[in-house]
Amino acid sequence: MARCGSKSEWSEVNYAGESESTTNSNCPAARVMGINAPRPTQPQQLWIRRSEPPRPHGIPLRQLHLHRRYPFHAVTLLLAAADRQGRIALLDFRLKSAILWFDTDSKKGVQDLCWAQARPDSYLLAAINGPSTLSLYNASTGRCFWKYDASPEYLSCVRRDPFDSRHICAVGLRGFLLSVVLLGDTDDAVVIKELQIPTDSSELAKFERDATAGSSTSAVVSPAAAAFPSYVARLAFSQQWRHILFVTFPRELVVFDLQYETVVFSTALPRGCGKFLDVLPDPSNDWIYCAHRDGKLSTWRRKT
Repeated sequence: MARCGSKSEWSEVNYAGESESTTNSNCPAARVMGINAPRPTQPQQLWIRRSEPPRPHGIPLRQLHLHRRYPFHAVTLLLAAADRQGRIALLDFRLKSAILWFDTDSKKGVQDLCWAQARPDSYLLAAINGPSTLSLYNASTGRCFWKYDASPEYLSCVRRDPFDSRHICAVGLRGFLLSVVLLGDTDDAVVIKELQIPTDSSELAKFERDATAGSSTSAVVSPAAAAFPSYVARLAFSQQWRHILFVTFPRELVVFDLQYETVVFSTALPRGCGKFLDVLPDPSNDWIYCAHRDGKLSTWRRKT
């Protein structure tokens, strides 16, 4: 099976926004309307993740509707929400109230949330607490059963593998990549792998010095979004290719192969584009969409 191969296989096909866009004539369907979103001036104070049921590992997407034992209907109205005070709650919109408060001992705020599933009957919640801690919670009891401290790295984003609901990945601002496989909801049932994505973090070092200037401590205690709002790293699993990650840093787009633990493509921020803000793969095509800090959207396509 072909893979996402060499460094010449991805190209930008569109960059749309306030200014006039140019679209690759060979890809008319890739035209994207511009968005004029306001530039973020401060980090959001609430993170919400809908409890979309993770796909059970080993079940192809096209066969999900045949999997009668998988309880889609039971969780469609449950949301996990967190704030900058470190609180995490499970919300039921039908009851209009929190049905569970998670056992958090950190007051440093929550950077990101992600659902996972070790077994068909076991829902888990991954949370980035403070600048560097990844925590795993049992969604039935709210108990924290596992923690990982990535300091001095600043964790920015955590996502679940669409091909394996037991597998999540978290990425840091300096390119640290943590791969986690959940075999259960106990401390000894978590398997991790530490990887590194090469990236230039010299700009982050400057922001870090500015953030700690005049402080009695040299450590940043706030989540990455609060400490460095203009420096964002995001990752997304490919919907088409197993083991493939799309990762954006402020000035770089990277395609990373988890199986071979290597970068298969990287490109600098195109001229005239604002810094990368987020990345989203198309679920039906070999395209990815990147949001930029100037309110624009770029589209990228794998060359065939």
